[in-house]
Order: sequence, then structure tokens, then C-alpha cells
Amino acid sequence: MKLLKIRERKIMDLKYCPECGNPLKPEDMKFCPNCKTLIETEPRYQPKTNIKAKKRVWRNSSWILLLIGSVIGIMSIFIPAGSFHLANLLSWDMWMFGYNIFFESGVGTDIFWTGNSDFFAFSIGSTVFVVIGNVMAILGVITLLRKKDYAYLLAGAGAVILTGSTLFYLISYEVYSWIFFGDTFWGVLYPWFGVYGQFIAAAFMLPAFFLARRASQYSDPLEKEDHQEKMYNMLKTIIENKILPESTKSRLLNELEVISLRLKGVAKLQEKIMVLNPENQSRINLDDPISYFQQALILSSSSQQNISKIDLQLVEQINEEQEKIKALRYLREISYHTTVLLGEIVKIFK
Repeated sequence: MKLLKIRERKIMDLKYCPECGNPLKPEDMKFCPNCKTLIETEPRYQPKTNIKAKKRVWRNSSWILLLIGSVIGIMSIFIPAGSFHLANLLSWDMWMFGYNIFFESGVGTDIFWTGNSDFFAFSIGSTVFVVIGNVMAILGVITLLRKKDYAYLLAGAGAVILTGSTLFYLISYEVYSWIFFGDTFWGVLYPWFGVYGQFIAAAFMLPAFFLARRASQYSDPLEKEDHQEKMYNMLKTIIENKILPESTKSRLLNELEVISLRLKGVAKLQEKIMVLNPENQSRINLDDPISYFQQALILSSSSQQNISKIDLQLVEQINEEQEKIKALRYLREISYHTTVLLGEIVKIFK
């Protein structure tokens, strides 16, 4: 079968096939019925400003919120978790990790660790998990700035651990006090910012989790395509201007043409997938994107054949998917394969 050539033109300009001169009807605007040339009706790359802008907002918001939450959580560890006052005569402040300051007017100050071994165990155990939760939040900030997809997991885990360990601290003291002393513990000792601060920290981490998760699910493929487009243009310039054997230059340009088809297909897939929503779970029409990947397979060199076949299978899986998140996971895999093919060409010039 004759290799199909791609020409970028607007529909209004295409009255005749650019390859064989056959007159075109409106229904023939995808392929020429005579020579089967693929007719492009849009620019090579789709504009991505709107989705990218959303991604930047989500990602910036998420790491800032997560950073604020982790700072509050860490500061709270060093602030008393509870206090007791009686007519200004004495005051007892207790840190979550079991450190106490007892002050009595006219007598002085006594500093000591919690004497009750069970209370001390509750304090230390809670503190360990509070520290872990805050450390995970800090790691979440770092991974968000490094644009890692799993960063939202650290944000969510940090919020859950902080909330869970602080509640354990409050409840364990209360239950123990009722069982062995028959009286309420937190009715005598009032929770202070060492406790409240952890809940405030978790309140910042929770929206960071949802924002980072949303960014990871929706926008990753387009960001990769931006990088791929730049690499594609760079390689094309190098190949066209570098002195190479004619056969080698022809082969590399052909491989780049396959990559350009893949990039167009990814952009089209992204556009189609983004219209999926919980209210409209019907399957999406992928005839246009599939045609680009079919063309890529036809034009693929021997080194590109396997990946092109796999990607066609992934597009078919996307066609069967009704959930946006799952469809985008397949799309990220296709985008990764494009990066692999670009990397293989880069290796030739190293």
C-alpha cells in the first residue's frame, strides 16, 4: 500500500486532493477516496493553554496549602497540648510528648516527664505518628514541586495520620482516666494549641490532597506533550540540517513523521476524554484519533512497529472506557511511549 502523506490545510482550502488532484466532497475531508491520502484539517498541535493554566493553579495551590499545614503541624508539636489553671495559684502545661511544667505561685516551678507509664506511652506513641504525618506533608511539598503524580497520596496520608494520632491522644487519655480514676481527664486539663494545631494543619492538608489529585488525573498527558513537541522540533531541525547519508536522513524523518502523528493523536484523545463526566458516561467517538494511530502504524519503521501496535490496542481500550480517570491513565502510557521513541532518535546523535 502506498505510504500516506500528510498535508496541513484548512477545510475551506481543500477543494482538491493535494496528492493526486482528485476533487473532494465534504464527506471526503478525512481521506481522499482516490489515493487514500490523509487530509489534515487542523494545525499539527492543539492549543493547550486552558488545561495547562488549570493545572498550574491546582498544583501551586496544593503545595502552598500543604506547606502551610506542615509548618503549623510542626510548630504545634512544641506548644503545650493542655493546660490547667486554678485561681492563678498553679498552672500545669503538658506537651504531647509527655513533658510537663508545674508552676505554683510562691513556691516555684517544677519540670518533669509524665510519671504515669500508661499516660507516657500514650503521649510518646501519639507524638511519633504526629511527626510522621508532618514529615509526609513536607515530602508531599517536595514531590509536588517536582511534579510527581503520587504527591497527592502524601498530602492525604499526612492529613489522616495527623487527625488519627491526635484523636488517639485525646481519647486514650479520656478513656484511661474514666476507667482508673472515675473522672474526666479533659474536663480538668483543657486542650491547647498543641492539639488544636494538628487539626488546623490537617485542615490545610485535606484540600491540598484533592487539588493535587485532580491535577494528577487531568493534566499530565498535555504537559508531557509540550516537552515532546519541543524535542520533536529540535530533532527535525537537526536532521534536516545535519550532513547524513540520504538513507539515514530519510529514515529518521520518517520516524519523526510517525511521532508527529502520535502527538496529534494524543491531543485529539485528550480533547475527547475531557468531555467525559459523571452525568454523561456514554462512550466517546474516537474515529479521528484512531486514524492518526493507524497512520502511525503504517508509516512506522521496524523499530517503531511494536510500540505502535501496543498504542493502537490502548486506544481501543480508551474507546471502551467510560471513566475519565482510567482513560487518562491509558493516555499517559501512550504519551510515555512517544517519549521513548524520541529518546531512541536522540541516542543516535549522542
